[in-house]
Amino acid sequence: MGQNGWGQGYLGEYSIAAAFVFELVATFLFVVVILGSIFAGGHAISQVWLFVTAPVTGGLTAGLLFKSGMLDGTAE
Repeated sequence: MGQNGWGQGYLGEYSIAAAFVFELVATFLFVVVILGSIFAGGHAISQVWLFVTAPVTGGLTAGLLFKSGMLDGTAE
């Protein structure tokens, strides 16, 4: 399973500044894409729901499966 974190003991041992910069840039790009489609209007705006709904659905599904024990190796 992937992990989020920074500092000693986490994958690349990145600093808190590196983690902050990455999160800032990733969120910025996500918002730019959404705003771009809003201002473009027409066909682009009609497709935004998919790019918001799919990640939320994936996250909820992963959370439910992990909580049920199917993804953490404890389910029989």
